[in-house]
Amino acid sequence: MTALLLAQVVYATVGVAYNVVSLHAVRAGRQPLSQGSAAAGLAVMLAYGASLSLGFAGLDVAYRAAMTLFIVVIGYAGLLVHLRRGPSEYYRSRSAWTAAVVINTAGLLLNLTALIVGP
Repeated sequence: MTALLLAQVVYATVGVAYNVVSLHAVRAGRQPLSQGSAAAGLAVMLAYGASLSLGFAGLDVAYRAAMTLFIVVIGYAGLLVHLRRGPSEYYRSRSAWTAAVVINTAGLLLNLTALIVGP
């Protein structure tokens, strides 16, 4: 396992955890971490995690194609949307907003690196 793929697995795990915490908060009657769809966020992160298998399998072109797709998805829905909203009533707290921005900035940088250097 390369350091890049390991870092991507960590990113996917943290992204899944953020969305799972948000889903559990809703089920417990509390405000979610963000008003966005945690179920959709979870689905994207699970698909992202699954796409990493392409890198592990050495399927370089398919892996880079998947990273290109996730650069767009994570760059827009995961980062740009959060930055535009800023720390607002859309989030449970400023910390929840900051976590979303930090998590997705890391993901975007990892995916850009993956696109350039491969798995």
